[in-house]
Amino acid sequence: MLVIRAAQFKALELGVALIFEDRLVEHAQIFFPAVCDRLGPKLREAVGDSIALAARYGFRGQREACKFLNLQFSFGRSFDRDPRCRWAHPLLRGGLPGVPKMERLYGLALQHESAAGGYFASPGEAR
Repeated sequence: MLVIRAAQFKALELGVALIFEDRLVEHAQIFFPAVCDRLGPKLREAVGDSIALAARYGFRGQREACKFLNLQFSFGRSFDRDPRCRWAHPLLRGGLPGVPKMERLYGLALQHESAAGGYFASPGEAR
């Protein structure tokens, strides 16, 4: 019988997480090249921060985490607190589970995409 110890399981989880982070870095480079150029060597850190923040809002699936990154790179890394993105706040703080919450949030984002300021459009920062 094969036994996987807790430390081995943790190592496997870390490997999967790093592969996912690599995929999101590639995704960002394809769809948000200007943001990635500006972030430079801090891109991987920004992606990791986005994944962690997505999880705090209940987005645990890879698809939802990717969409959350898209929202951050489009509306600003602090869109979840930005007064210009009030349309997102009730959903983010609401009780819906991850997938339906992201479906609704993404639908609202499409309605507001003309107002998107980009990743660096956080309050107090230049657009």
